[in-house]
Amino acid sequence: MLWAYSVSQFAHHPLIASIASESIIRITLFRAPEIAATAWSVAALEVSHQPLLDALAAAARTRIARNFGSFEITNIAWAFAKREVTHHPLLESIASAAIVRCV
Repeated sequence: MLWAYSVSQFAHHPLIASIASESIIRITLFRAPEIAATAWSVAALEVSHQPLLDALAAAARTRIARNFGSFEITNIAWAFAKREVTHHPLLESIASAAIVRCV
């Protein structure tokens, strides 16, 4: 649902807050595409929700090497760059996964 609102560029803040809170609770159930799409949506809506970004970064870091394809890696990297959030452990995981794919 967050993706649909981000595509329409309609930032309904109470809904976003509710989705963010629920996403944090359920983040361990998210697959790679859902992590990447949620991060992309937050960035596209220009929402600042640090707890959600932290949860997304933590979930992505543990899965990037084995579960993320190039599309998901690109989306999460773009999302954090767009929000101007420097999450060094996430960036290290992204770099390591990119190196493996290039070799």
